[in-house]
Amino acid sequence: MAKQNFQDYLAKTTRLIPTQIIGAYILISGLIPPSSQNSKWIYTIIFAFLLILAPIIGNKNRQKRKQSKLTWKQTVIVAISFGLWVSCLGGPLKLWFPQYYETWIASIAVIMWSMITPLLDKETEGPGPFVFIPGEKNGEYT
Repeated sequence: MAKQNFQDYLAKTTRLIPTQIIGAYILISGLIPPSSQNSKWIYTIIFAFLLILAPIIGNKNRQKRKQSKLTWKQTVIVAISFGLWVSCLGGPLKLWFPQYYETWIASIAVIMWSMITPLLDKETEGPGPFVFIPGEKNGEYT
């Protein structure tokens, strides 16, 4: 029983991390020339767009699996998760506030947040909205 509870806890640490959106951010940010004069604004616009898109995609994935929509609490968790991961990668924070930005602080924040998330979210059951399951098609497993 304790082993199952621990496995459930570990699974919950990843359920509300928007991995698809983080991946998109990494790929898009790799396309932006570092010498661009407008890079602060470009990164900020991309961050804001993906931040808005994260719960939309999460709800779409849950709908395919015939699960209920994300609650407000889950939406906030997804948004904070995305923001922390982007800050860990640098992102707009590093560009707008370089004097305050420290990669190691952002990394610690991501780890701590990932450990706290399962305690905050009691509603998420089954695969999370951003978890890819091989063989899954339209919410059904083949």
